[in-house]
Amino acid sequence: KLPGDPHNVGAGGGGGGGYSVTGIELFSDLVMVVAIHVIAVPLEEADVLLNNIPWYIIRVFHLWLIWHSSMIAFHLSHLFRDADNPIHYAVVLMYMILVMQLSQHYRTGDNYGALIINMIVRSFEVISFTVQVNREPPMHFDSARLAILRLIPKSMAPNFVVTELLPLSLALIFQVDGQPRMSLVWLSIVLVIAQRTYSAWKVDVIQRNSTKKPVEVFDPHLMKERYELIALIFIGELAFAAAGPSDEWRSVGYCVFAMLAAFGFFLLCFTARH
Repeated sequence: KLPGDPHNVGAGGGGGGGYSVTGIELFSDLVMVVAIHVIAVPLEEADVLLNNIPWYIIRVFHLWLIWHSSMIAFHLSHLFRDADNPIHYAVVLMYMILVMQLSQHYRTGDNYGALIINMIVRSFEVISFTVQVNREPPMHFDSARLAILRLIPKSMAPNFVVTELLPLSLALIFQVDGQPRMSLVWLSIVLVIAQRTYSAWKVDVIQRNSTKKPVEVFDPHLMKERYELIALIFIGELAFAAAGPSDEWRSVGYCVFAMLAAFGFFLLCFTARH
């Protein structure tokens, strides 16, 4: 494998030299940076800051979920050695278009339209992952790894319907003054966190009790590197929002609070792992 080979995915993927991020993935990261910047803009408005924070947290969570799912799909394309496939490029292009549409709704404060686009993006990600994982794998692909990968969609689709599609649809149906019902949106977030936490705990228990060596489905070094990148982006935008224009002396306290929060998040993400 050449150092710049996008299919060089390290252990279990037939490579051995690590993961090489492609240009199309970096381009999609740029689109996500724009979206993160857009959702941070309302935090610059000191007079309505407290009113903007709840929807800011909701938007951050939805963008994280979209980004996390896309990262898994990108990694899967490397494992299946089709990262330079034109179909893969078309899927990434559609993903970027939908994220930009989501950003436009965020910019105008249209939470109702943003929630609809969010559900479209997530549905698109679930469907594309299911189609992708059932494609023919490359020769000599680890059979145990393939079996686990193909089990994921069987739980992914039902979990998506229960934790996201159903409560968010109800939030749109039972809208209040043109805004989605926030309590149902928060319910969806709680369900997603609970489901993913339980799944991670269940896998951890199975691996601890098993006498066999755990199968490495996704590259942990890739996950760490990609999460460090997205964490830096969020921290940077939070700091940028804290530097928003204000003639009031209270903005000093807000800047101190924002930077302490950003610094604490930095320590949590980058030093706890050591």
